[in-house]
Amino acid sequence: MRQLHCKFCEYASRKTDRKLLYSDDVCVAMESKNPRAEVHVLVLPVKHHGSITALTRKDLPLLRRMCDVCDLLLRDRQVEIRAVGFHRPPFHSVEHLHMHCIGGKYRPWLQTLRYWSGTPWFVSVTEVVDEIKKRDR
Repeated sequence: MRQLHCKFCEYASRKTDRKLLYSDDVCVAMESKNPRAEVHVLVLPVKHHGSITALTRKDLPLLRRMCDVCDLLLRDRQVEIRAVGFHRPPFHSVEHLHMHCIGGKYRPWLQTLRYWSGTPWFVSVTEVVDEIKKRDR
């Protein structure tokens, strides 16, 4: 379901001139407008999901696909993977699920605090999957 005025829905449906690094029927990927490292890619589903809290067990294949795209893009650029994950609400900036795939050298370290796993605001894909499994027993 598309949300009114969701910029990421527009990107995912290819209705803008935003350059996509990857695109299929499930997800798209693009460069972050505010990169925090040498490589900072966003992978987002074509279908609108507000955030990680909207995900259920039936969305686990979507997360797997998003991870596969992230791995592909970072491997192609031959950079060390630094962080892969999501901002936990209310710390996300866009109300459309998107995975941060960060690799290579970080920008100044204070700017990277938002992307540290183990913090209340950023969670790894593994943590999201574990939360879904606990919630959807």
